[in-house]
Formats: sequence, C-alpha cells, structure tokens
Amino acid sequence: MGLFNGYLKPGPGIRKDAPPKPPLVAFFETVGRKYSELFRLNLMNAVLSIPLIFILFSIYVQNFMNPEASAEARVITYSFYMVFAIVIFVIVGFAPVQTGTSYLLTQYSIENPTFFLYDFFQSIKKNIKQALVIMVVDLVFGYLMLVNYNFYTADLMPVPALKYPVVIFGVIYVMMHMYMYPLMFTYEIKTVDIFKKSFLLAILNLPQNLGILLLVAIIPFAALMYPSIISYLILFLAAVPFMQLMVNFYVNRVIKKYIRPEESDEQKEEEEAVAVMSDEIPENNL
Repeated sequence: MGLFNGYLKPGPGIRKDAPPKPPLVAFFETVGRKYSELFRLNLMNAVLSIPLIFILFSIYVQNFMNPEASAEARVITYSFYMVFAIVIFVIVGFAPVQTGTSYLLTQYSIENPTFFLYDFFQSIKKNIKQALVIMVVDLVFGYLMLVNYNFYTADLMPVPALKYPVVIFGVIYVMMHMYMYPLMFTYEIKTVDIFKKSFLLAILNLPQNLGILLLVAIIPFAALMYPSIISYLILFLAAVPFMQLMVNFYVNRVIKKYIRPEESDEQKEEEEAVAVMSDEIPENNL
C-alpha cells in the first residue's frame, strides 16, 4: 500500500447540472482566489499608465489647485479630485493598457485560465489600433469637457446651470468605457460600433451603471475621509484592484444579458433590449 494511496482517489468533481453560484458569492470567491494576480495587475497597470497619471496630475495643478484658498477648501478640492481621478483610472484608463487589463479581469470573472503576461500583452497587440483610436477620442473629449466645464462655471457666466448637461454627458461617456474594452476584444467589431453599442449599453442599464459608478466613487471617498499612509496603501493596493474586478464582473453579465442572451423562456421579457443589441457580431477568439 503506497503512502499516499488514500489521497489519490478521484473526488466527486463538479456536477454538470450544478446551479450557478450567486453572483456575489462567485465574485468574492474570485477575489480570494485571484488576489495575488489582481495585485500584480494593478501595479503593472499603474506603471504602464504613467501618461494618464501625468495628465490627471497636470489637470489638477492647472485647474483646481488654488494657493489662495483656505486649507479646508484645498483639502476638500483635493479629496473630490482624487475620487474623480481614481474613477477615471479604474473605468476609463489609458486605453492601450486598459485593453490588456480588462481582458485579464474578464477572464478572471468568467473563470477562464490565463497566462498573465502573455495574455495581457497579446490582447494589447491584437487590439492596439482600436485602442489608440479610443485613446485619441478620450483626449479630445476630455479636453472639450474641461474647457466647457470651466466656461460654464466661470463667475461671469450668466447661466451656470448649463454646466449640468456637461457633467451628465461626461458621466455617460465614463460609463461607456465599462463596455468598450470587453466589446473590443470579444468581438470582431468596428470602432464606431464599439462606441455605438457602448452608448446603448450605458443607457439601457442606466440605473445599474450609475450604481456601479457610485460604488467606485464611494470606496475611495471613504478611504480619503481619514487620509493617512495606511489608508492610501489600502486604497491603491487593495481597493483599486477590487473595484476593477467588480466593474468587469458586472459588465460581463450585462453583455451576456443583452448581446449573448441564453436561450430561455425567462428572457423573453428582454426581447426589445436584445433586438437593439443583437446585431450578428462574430466573436473574437483571442
């Protein structure tokens, strides 16, 4: 009798007809199982996204840093801008890098095996043209949003309420980015259709999208209420990768609902939404 014979018997395995785990349970199991990879991915994403970090820092210095303001006002402005910057980093990102990051996060959320560095850079390589187009559009859009916001919030502006449509349009554009990258690497789809379908998904699922966006904002806001070295470490080393996975976990289920609906009588009520999004899009077998 071998020493380990008792341990070599096959286990019961997973039943083929086993019901799917509740999304919340599956999410936290993925966090626990993949946290070391999420941590590494977050660090690599931050290093490769230095151009985005530099742009966000420059916007703060040139538009929101006011040495003449009181210390309390400066702290409030800094805290709100940091929340904004983290939301941009988590959801919008630096498009070429975010393509690889989103690909790995999507594979984690659907429990597909991955080769960390190979899959990351292969996704960037295969989708680089569309990612660069998105990056250019992001830069132009961001510049126009900043100019319009500063214009409509100026002291001499007779109708300051006009800033709200700018903010609403900006929020919708940020929500579109939750879907842009998964659509890009999952389907063979034109860049203009990426923007079109991302906009439709942002509007069709608006309440849930706003809820996810609010969560991504609340988590750093809570950490910044008591600023310290520990809170910053928790925020950037733990909370940011947690939020990135949370967004992709949610997005994968939305795409499955609207673009890859399972054949089920329970989904007939979604027929109208599926009709909007069900153009025949060949899958990109990356």
